[in-house]
Amino acid sequence: MKSSQAYSSDPSGANRKFFSSGTVVSFYSTYSELTAAERSIFDEFVEPGSKILDVGVGGGRTTPYLAAKACRYVGIDCSPEMIEACQRKFSGHDFRIMDASDLDAFSNEAFDVVVFSYNGIDSLYPEIERWRCIRECHRVLTSGGIFIFSVHNPRSLFVRPDALLITRRLQGLVGMDGRRAKLSRLAVRVLFIPSVIGVAVKTVLYRLMQRLCRPIWWRGEGYLRDEVNPGTVVHAATPRRVEKELASFGFRMLKVLEGSYPNKGSMLSTGWFYYCALKTPALSPPV
Repeated sequence: MKSSQAYSSDPSGANRKFFSSGTVVSFYSTYSELTAAERSIFDEFVEPGSKILDVGVGGGRTTPYLAAKACRYVGIDCSPEMIEACQRKFSGHDFRIMDASDLDAFSNEAFDVVVFSYNGIDSLYPEIERWRCIRECHRVLTSGGIFIFSVHNPRSLFVRPDALLITRRLQGLVGMDGRRAKLSRLAVRVLFIPSVIGVAVKTVLYRLMQRLCRPIWWRGEGYLRDEVNPGTVVHAATPRRVEKELASFGFRMLKVLEGSYPNKGSMLSTGWFYYCALKTPALSPPV
């Protein structure tokens, strides 16, 4: 395997610092919704009574759903601050400070399901760290175990215009009758929608320069500077590249869902994909 482009700074340290910052920890601690794609894959592939490892657990967003299905649930994260937040919220569960690329604390075939949600695996840098993570996930899964995760799409150029959906939610907060309601809804439309459109246009222009004009677009895999968090990078890969990579580590793809599910998108508009893979008897190669 050929490693992706390197950066002169320290993306690995920047990524860790970002996820340990107070603002980010606070946000993840209050965020509790599953995406529709996650819920669909969890419902289909996570059997009740499973032993579940929740990698990159963050503030515990997936904990209530997965722990309710598990006979054993363990949540891990490299950020002590995230783990502390989880322990405060869910004191009855097992949370540990641990690197996703080093699961030596767990024995072979210790879990039936490994989940690495919210594109968390994309924060592992350099590429060899991601490969170690995949190999470790293969090792700790039982035969026929399930690996669920999501990955950014490097060929996503367009931002899905969710302004109307968010507008409806905002309108619900001011859903009173009469003139005041009409004025409030008008303000939402006038102030909010143009700003969303403006951000979408800027994002498209930025991605055209960062992706379309660089090897990652044609190769279908590599690292990108994060659009939102300066100094951090994320990995991105097309479904074809992800499937090929998984196969080299002893996994067989079971399902791919667009991040926009249940809405149908295209390769140019889907920000990321969710994957569900099955552990096969093949041994994962050393890295």
